[in-house]
Amino acid sequence: GSVLFSAADDYYSKDSSFTAWHGQGAEALGLSGEVSSQRFKELLVGEIDPFTQMKRSSGDATKDERSSGDATKERLGYDLTFSAPKGVSMQALIHGDKAIIAAHEKAVAAAVQEAEKLAQARTTHAGKTITQNTGNLVVASFRHETSRALDPELHTHAFVMNMTQRGDGQWRALKNDELMRAKMHLGDVYKQELALELTKAGYELRYNNKNNTFDMAHFTDEQIRGFSRRSAQIEEGLAAMGLTRETADAQTKSRVSMATRDKKTDDYSREDIHKEWVNRANELGIDFNDLSWAGKGKDGPQTSMNTVPNFTSPEVKADRAIQFALKSLSERDASFDQSRLLAVANKKAIGQASKQDIEAAYYRAVA
Repeated sequence: GSVLFSAADDYYSKDSSFTAWHGQGAEALGLSGEVSSQRFKELLVGEIDPFTQMKRSSGDATKDERSSGDATKERLGYDLTFSAPKGVSMQALIHGDKAIIAAHEKAVAAAVQEAEKLAQARTTHAGKTITQNTGNLVVASFRHETSRALDPELHTHAFVMNMTQRGDGQWRALKNDELMRAKMHLGDVYKQELALELTKAGYELRYNNKNNTFDMAHFTDEQIRGFSRRSAQIEEGLAAMGLTRETADAQTKSRVSMATRDKKTDDYSREDIHKEWVNRANELGIDFNDLSWAGKGKDGPQTSMNTVPNFTSPEVKADRAIQFALKSLSERDASFDQSRLLAVANKKAIGQASKQDIEAAYYRAVA
């Protein structure tokens, strides 16, 4: 969500194992590679360069911020967080698998690229304020590797600066409505690209039809639960209210999550934490080198929401995903838009076809 004046620079840069600039807006400012703490702080307050200070006003506030009294506070930016599934985090961080880290970074970059399509700013034309699509963002990403419960949790905070460059070259505050509405969609883009990259790297994945998630096929549910203490804390909090993850609404889950949060601690070194992970993995009987299917007594990894055999081309898989989405949505609704169709198709094709494959299949279908 929105990040107002706070210690944003401390929060996002603390304990980061990797930082990077993303977005065409960053490119326009000559920013690439590692995020400099000084440059990050300058951009937080709208300093484009030593001679240019971007002006922001309460007119840039959202309706919710105006009604809550936050309109007079300056929004520094927006936090988009992309988290790998638990088993993926375990393989990457306990075993030290660099191919998974690379897959995660590619998936984050793909999600940010998608977010740029939603970048907008206000401009005045003939005395009227209108919205202009800008197509560029300034994004600083910060990769972290632990949860608050000190379990392995590969995740990246993509901090979207509250600025974008209009067509006239002027830098203005973001009109963030579309971006905030698309947070779930951007998470799906991340997951789809991550699954695809992991599949390309030779990993088998198992899928959960119920909530459209996936994880490494060579870990059992018990082994994954053994490294999910944060999830267990939230589930216990919900259980005390007579609820589960399935029955609780998003607001309740968010409230319980905040209430059960441990304070981040600096008491343990990275080496100490990793040593404890290795010991726990040994106790759970995890073999990181054995990548065979571990779902004992269950169907194999091909029995999932993806029933297309692996030897089928991505184009064919994408075509089938589009047909599935058309059929599925047509049975429920008399009409639906392109974005909903693509969202369903992308979930269907997770790990099997890229977002670009799905879009190409859509245009083939409507041609």
